[in-house]
Amino acid sequence: MKPIFFVKTALLAISVAIFAPLASADTISFSGSTTAGDVFSGTFTVTNDPTPGILDITGFSGSVTVQGVTTGIDSAASAFGGPWTTNPITSPSGFFIYDNLFYKSGSPFDDNGVLFFLTDGTEVNLFYSSSTDPGSGTFYENNGYNQPIATFTSTIIPGNNSGPVVPEPSSLVLLGTGVLGFAGMVRRRFIA
Repeated sequence: MKPIFFVKTALLAISVAIFAPLASADTISFSGSTTAGDVFSGTFTVTNDPTPGILDITGFSGSVTVQGVTTGIDSAASAFGGPWTTNPITSPSGFFIYDNLFYKSGSPFDDNGVLFFLTDGTEVNLFYSSSTDPGSGTFYENNGYNQPIATFTSTIIPGNNSGPVVPEPSSLVLLGTGVLGFAGMVRRRFIA
């Protein structure tokens, strides 16, 4: 029974070490404007997509000013858990199809784009009809109002999910000796 305890403890420690970094997320600070002078800004919460160069947008916050009226982005309603790459889905109003993917290079969104909700219930879709033409973006509301995107800037703010961390050798030695010391202490306790 004693070896089973050690195996279970080792498996628990390994699973925590492997999966703890996957639970965190990066954020993307964004701002943009339309050719009509409307502005939008805020942050996306993102996680890594299985496809390199793509991030999955899981949350939104910020505000939008359209035709002189500023409205907040409804963070709770805009939270999104997928699916992303494989199945773009239809918005609750049925007006948009979206996948909430952010591309690290080229246009920031594909032709499905991202969907978020304003605090007044309006759905907003940002999309680009070309992956290489930064002038092909559109800001679209489900009430029919739409304008070409004139500017869009974004900055990825790394959290704990920005990529694999490579530990230095001395940290591994310190961790290894600590684990061996703990195992020896527990073994001594069970033998006595």
